[in-house]
Amino acid sequence: MTAAGIDVDTTPEPAKIASGPAQWLVFRYAPVSLFSLKSSRATSTVGKTLLIPTPYAVKMAFLDAALRQGFASEAEMLVRTLRSVDLRIGVPEHACVTAAIQRVRQEVPRERRAASASSHYNGTIAFREVVHSVGELRLAFDGDGSPPECVALLLHVAPAINYFGKRGSFVQYLGGDWKGNLDATFTTPFQAGAGCVPGHLAALD
Repeated sequence: MTAAGIDVDTTPEPAKIASGPAQWLVFRYAPVSLFSLKSSRATSTVGKTLLIPTPYAVKMAFLDAALRQGFASEAEMLVRTLRSVDLRIGVPEHACVTAAIQRVRQEVPRERRAASASSHYNGTIAFREVVHSVGELRLAFDGDGSPPECVALLLHVAPAINYFGKRGSFVQYLGGDWKGNLDATFTTPFQAGAGCVPGHLAALD
């Protein structure tokens, strides 16, 4: 299938499971809208966005897609496997962050509501950020650390995922393949005492 001049593989099959030295199962997505995902430590009124989805957000997206595709009986297996499988995220080539101050309506806590108040919401301001990404977002799952049935399920549900992070952060599925090694554009876990890190350091969920 071709969409907007891009060859899109929409029918991945378990037969594509690697039999050689390849270790990483890599899915590719093209960001097609602005991305936003606040850190779990952010408040409701001040939320700096992360540049990419967290591994937790990605794994939950695959679980959600599996349930929507009718794989409810495999959901428990997928949860157990994804909890421990290593996931690396390949960042897009460019990212531009736009920040804005918005006027929002915020619910007043029940204990602070006045009996005579005509509304349960107060006007306030909030800080918001969104990210415009150029390039592919790649998700690399450790194939050696995943059982074959989990790999087959990931291959089936990957095309059904259309957003990561906050709803509206849409992506277009491009395809998946196997790689033996990941380059420096993929995230790596930070280790204390590692010294200077050439890249962007962020605390994730």
